Amino acid sequence: MLRNSRSNSYICALAIFVLLIAACGKEQRESLCLVCIIDLTRSLETESQREAFDAIQSTLKEMRRGDRIAIIPITGDAMTQSQGRIIRFQLSDRREAYDEDLRRFSQEVAERLQHMRDEAANSPYNHSDIMGAVRLAGEELASARSGARRAIVLLSDLLQDDAQYDFKRDTRLASNEAAAKFAALLPRDQEQALQNSAVFLGLLRSVELKNVPQTRRAALQTFWREFFTRQGAASVRSATDGAGQMATFAQQQRDQKERGK
Repeated sequence: MLRNSRSNSYICALAIFVLLIAACGKEQRESLCLVCIIDLTRSLETESQREAFDAIQSTLKEMRRGDRIAIIPITGDAMTQSQGRIIRFQLSDRREAYDEDLRRFSQEVAERLQHMRDEAANSPYNHSDIMGAVRLAGEELASARSGARRAIVLLSDLLQDDAQYDFKRDTRLASNEAAAKFAALLPRDQEQALQNSAVFLGLLRSVELKNVPQTRRAALQTFWREFFTRQGAASVRSATDGAGQMATFAQQQRDQKERGK
């Protein structure tokens, strides 16, 4: 009888140990790495940009412990103008007494986003290097912890406008078919970094986009969907109301994370 009792106790202890190990592994797998790319160029309507910042701040409030987020501004030249302007947040897995860490996090989020807002209002960029910002996003995703879910939110008018490309006039964006072929010709240098990531293309209102014909607007969506897919993204979703639909996308990523999918 005593032997059976000891045996049962050993089995129970072993089962608890296995469950604890599994829980720890699950917690690590379920973390979320989210990269938000936000347009800070002059072409955006002021109200639209404000809505985008509000959407990001609301999303940050819903982050869970272990999650990581980076906010990358779209500047005129990502290689020379974006250094030092990327905002990064990491929530520790460990809970502090009275959730003091969450209070500090909330305060830091508000302060750093306000600084980026002020910079965008006072010194907006004349050109838009979206592809460069995506390359920076790939670098952020590459440093995500093993097993983390990866997601990119792009809030922009989707008009690449730098020294190499002008999407308002480029003939390769005159139709959906031409746009898809154009995206297929670009180097697939982000394929590993963006592998298995979920991408959200959130359109923002802009002065320049108003002057773009409907056929080219559709071609812009086609180009970016094809571009991200060829760079390794597992899924690409687009929304005309970019700021308004961002919360839904972020919630879907959190729900999948919590289910361990």
